[in-house]
Amino acid sequence: MTEQAFKKEQPFKRTDRVSDEIRKIVSEVLSRMQHYNFDQVTVTGVKITPDLRNARIYYRLLDPTRRPEIMKGLQNKGKQIQYEVGQQLTLRSTPRLKFEYDESIDYGDRIEQLFHKIHENDEPNSEEE
Repeated sequence: MTEQAFKKEQPFKRTDRVSDEIRKIVSEVLSRMQHYNFDQVTVTGVKITPDLRNARIYYRLLDPTRRPEIMKGLQNKGKQIQYEVGQQLTLRSTPRLKFEYDESIDYGDRIEQLFHKIHENDEPNSEEE
């Protein structure tokens, strides 16, 4: 089998596969850390650098008012979480994990609110015509 044929058979890049595996592992580890209220954390995605050395973990919370508390807890327990990822991941070295709150849903909600506001402003004008 040629190298080019081998590449065609793999639909995803290695970084995509590693990112998905990290997301699963981190989700499972956080669900076991209930006494830190990490069971309220939902991992929404992982972006990993091409050299597999750094991974950015995006998360959402069931209760957004606890964001500062959870963020501090994730920073404090980051090394422990990284260690557990390293135990389950079969890579030469474990990627350094950085946790970031996923604001994409908030951004989408804001855009939707703006569209509704624009639509409400357009409705009275269409009735006058």
